[in-house]
Parts: sequence; C-alpha cells; structure tokens
Amino acid sequence: MTTEKEFSTKLELWEKNLNNPLLINLKKGLSFQQALEKLPGFKKSFRPLDTIDCSDGRVLQGGKIGLAGSGIMLSPEARAEFARVYKGKIKVVTSHDDCGAAKNVFANLDPNELPAGIKTADDYGRWQAHNFAVALEARHDHLSLAEMAEKQHNEAGLTIDGTGEFDSTHLEGFPPHFVCSAAGFGLADAYIITEAEALAEIAFDHGFGELFKAENLFRLMIIANNREQAEHLLKVARPLIIRYGDRIKAELAVRP
Repeated sequence: MTTEKEFSTKLELWEKNLNNPLLINLKKGLSFQQALEKLPGFKKSFRPLDTIDCSDGRVLQGGKIGLAGSGIMLSPEARAEFARVYKGKIKVVTSHDDCGAAKNVFANLDPNELPAGIKTADDYGRWQAHNFAVALEARHDHLSLAEMAEKQHNEAGLTIDGTGEFDSTHLEGFPPHFVCSAAGFGLADAYIITEAEALAEIAFDHGFGELFKAENLFRLMIIANNREQAEHLLKVARPLIIRYGDRIKAELAVRP
C-alpha cells in the first residue's frame, strides 16, 4: 500500500515530467523526430555502448544497454549466445536493489532449485548479473537504492532502441524512461515484446499508473536506424499498444 509520503513524492516526480522539454514539445504537436532534434546533443548521443544495465529508468550507469533485470529474462540459450557475440565488448554488468524484473522471475522459480544462499529476488538478480558478467568477461557492480536516480519509479515512457547506440539516459531534456535495447543487439522480436510488456506493467502498476491518461500519455518511443526498422518495431510493439489503448502513444524517430 502506498504511504502518504510515497504518494507525495510520486506527485513531485510527475510534476517534473510535466515540465520536461521533450514531452512539452510533443504535446505542442511536434513529431518525435522534431522534438528530439531540438534537444542539445541529440546527434552526439549515438555512440558505442559498453554497460549492461537493467531497463529500469532509475539506473543510469555508463553507456547504457538496457535489458530487463540486466538480462534476467533471457533464456539460458539466448544469454549464452549474447555472451558469445559480445564477450570482451561489454565493460560492466550492473544489478540493483528493488528490481521488478528480478521479482517477476524469482516469483516463478521453484524454491527447491534456487542456488545456495539465494533467498530473495534481489539476491537472485545480483547472482544472475554476476554470472552474466563473468560470461562476458566484464565487471559486475551492484547498485543500492541510494545509488539510483530515484527510489520510486519515475518513468514517463519506454524507449525501444533499434540502433544499439542511442545513449538516451544521458541526453539532456529526455524524460525519465525505461530502456529496451534488445532490438539493437540482435535479440528476437518475441523477446522484445515480452520485455516491453513487462516494463510497461511496472510503469502502470508501480509507477505513475493512473496518472497516464489522454492528456498525459505513456510514451512508447522507438528509435531506429531507418524508417523501415521503425515500422517493423512498431508492429512488434502492437500488442502493448492494444493493451493500454488511449493511455499510451507510439512515437517514431530515426537516427540522424
């Protein structure tokens, strides 16, 4: 149950988002592409990324590659293939306290099959991220709530990045958001929509939830290499758009 203090903090965070430059320009009628091009540094925000973070918008470490739970939702086969392809190219894999993806996966595990010493969802998320880092020959860092941008979810939308190079978390004027980088790193469409739906559930169930409505929509922001890829990712995300109806709006843009 949300406490009075938590609700007050939520409203303060919501007010910040209402004053976000990109969201203001979208409400004025600019296209997503136009709104992005008005942000300082947009063209320079595409660069090689080297840090796998959770998709959680409160985690802002390094050049962020966003995967839910830092890859915790990947099948063992997909995780192994990702490690094979990107071994030595990733510097850091992070995990964090209060990870929604870890909670969802942990809740469906057989307690009798848990590794020794793993008692909570945060334990499991940290353990999985550590193993992923080892497979990638990368460093593993764990973030406490105090090391995250906010204690409460403050995401105004979800970015699906098809370029694999959009460092949206460090772009001045971009709103707080979940990051789904799966499309930019060759992961399957089925995984992309599964991850996107899980992230949206967190936003609607644990984030601003009821505040997302016609005048202040949850933004599904697709960044692609070209228009063809953008349209494809829009089709992939269609179930998410249908699910939330007039509380969500898809926005498309291509890299400069």
